[in-house]
Amino acid sequence: IDTVIGYRSGNWTYEWTQKGMFYQKKAKKFALDGDDSAAQKAFYIASQFYSVASYPHLKGDELSIQAQVLAFNNYRESFKYKSQTILKEIKIPFQGKEIICYLHLPQE
Repeated sequence: IDTVIGYRSGNWTYEWTQKGMFYQKKAKKFALDGDDSAAQKAFYIASQFYSVASYPHLKGDELSIQAQVLAFNNYRESFKYKSQTILKEIKIPFQGKEIICYLHLPQE
């Protein structure tokens, strides 16, 4: 459990989310400049920082859930700039709910 309560400096989710936002902003700038390779890498790095921010996935931790959503969004975004691979989202029914999975395919 985090020793710093609330979304502020020193809080686990806050600190790692800040790093994710830094790379996400870089990725958007690279994309606007037409540098697809740099955009892909920066979106991927952002997704990794957001993923770390989401730990330890405690039930009811809204900040953790928001960080995980940002991680997934940036991960998916990174594949828009990776021409060799296609990312497909697959929804698997499980116990009355759906589990979202990613299928990585080579470009045809």
